[in-house]
Amino acid sequence: MLGFYLGFTPFYGVQTWIAILIRALLGWSRIAAVVGVHIHDLYFFLWPTIYALEYRVGRFLMGTYSTPPVDLHHVHWRTAINLGLPILVGSIPIRIPAAVLFYFIVLRAAQAYARKHHIE
Repeated sequence: MLGFYLGFTPFYGVQTWIAILIRALLGWSRIAAVVGVHIHDLYFFLWPTIYALEYRVGRFLMGTYSTPPVDLHHVHWRTAINLGLPILVGSIPIRIPAAVLFYFIVLRAAQAYARKHHIE
């Protein structure tokens, strides 16, 4: 669940390392955290839609409804903040229910696997 939760953050490229770090601090399974991030990555074709939704939700939650003009020919750190911060804020209400749903899906699958293979 942690990995899938972190998969929705805009920290693409370092999500796996963040999951491993948090997992180490909490003493959770490294494999489960990494698998969760990469299962989220299977839906790469949905990323533009997800990031656009997160951006709009983030702008709404931050109280800034208008979209600032972004000149992609001259990208610098301020552009990353103008785009990344609303995505980060907007990802929170999206990733929490998605991670909880993913948890129950994986729990059901693990229980079915355990029943099938007589694992207690």
